[in-house]
Amino acid sequence: MDSPAFEHDPIKVYENGRLDENWDGTEDDDDNDNEFQLNEKYFFKAAKKDDGKLYAYVDKRMTVNELKNHLVPYIHIPSNFIILNRYKSDTNLIMEELALPSSSLEDLNYSDTIQISIGQALCDGEYRGTIFWPEPLDQTQTVMKKMFDWIITVGTSVLDTKKELLTKLKITQNIDIPLERCRLRKKKEDALMRCYFNEEIWNEDIGQGWEMVILDLKDRCELELNKTKRLLFVNHVEEHGLQQRLISEMEFVVDIASTTSANTQLATEISKKLNIPEDKLELGYMYGHSTDIIWKTSVSNWSFSLSDDNTILFCRNGCIDLTNKETPNKWQRAKRKEHSLRIQTVNND
Repeated sequence: MDSPAFEHDPIKVYENGRLDENWDGTEDDDDNDNEFQLNEKYFFKAAKKDDGKLYAYVDKRMTVNELKNHLVPYIHIPSNFIILNRYKSDTNLIMEELALPSSSLEDLNYSDTIQISIGQALCDGEYRGTIFWPEPLDQTQTVMKKMFDWIITVGTSVLDTKKELLTKLKITQNIDIPLERCRLRKKKEDALMRCYFNEEIWNEDIGQGWEMVILDLKDRCELELNKTKRLLFVNHVEEHGLQQRLISEMEFVVDIASTTSANTQLATEISKKLNIPEDKLELGYMYGHSTDIIWKTSVSNWSFSLSDDNTILFCRNGCIDLTNKETPNKWQRAKRKEHSLRIQTVNND
């Protein structure tokens, strides 16, 4: 809803949390003003224009549910079927869904555009997101195909969500995955992040607009980890100058309750799997949106969080002579067609 000026617009004036302006535009009508505050009614003024848009002024203190109720007479859709998506002012990209009925409109900006659509409106504690399916293009490339939107309810288990998703996949996409081989991983842009395990319970951290990839582990069952175990994903790469090649993504489980440090556990397991001496093994990571790999040349210098979803882990053989390396511990990733996988550590607490 864009907000051009209306004739005789009232001016909203707040002082110490109190409404001082008479919303009816009548300076001397104190009775109306008092009635407005006693009934806790929020200002709403709207009009339809020739371009098909509904232009409105709204009081940002009202809730999403109250805004929907105000819109019903204009759009003739029951409020529980109204979906509101907020667009960035200068683009056509959806910034967020105004989802939780009890949340306020405080984050809205003047002239924000709200798209109104028909669908299943969310209740408090529900979070809407998107499920993706990996579809290989060739031996080196995989695209994430959008399958459908889904609603997760806080307090339900990952296991229950998997069961519902698998039923939906089988009915709508003819994809049949046994429950024990099903894995859910967080998706962030083009990257695969943490795993969601069966015993986990969804909470508010899932956030609106979440994205997940559903995977078939094919030749094995999903892991069952207790609260002291962490599943780590590590990319094994080879580098020659500024060129790098992703060889494989590996999984390792470490026990944070062990007397042996998680770093040492991880180094031992990687060394054993790749047949690289531990003193020659280098671990690298990228953080957030950085395109740099920060390399650590000794286990004692490895510094990464076991619960940080934004950490991307890589490993390499430090014995290989790398040419054109700009610095000993930092390397700029060369651009290439295939995407690298984001690597994370899982916190099951």
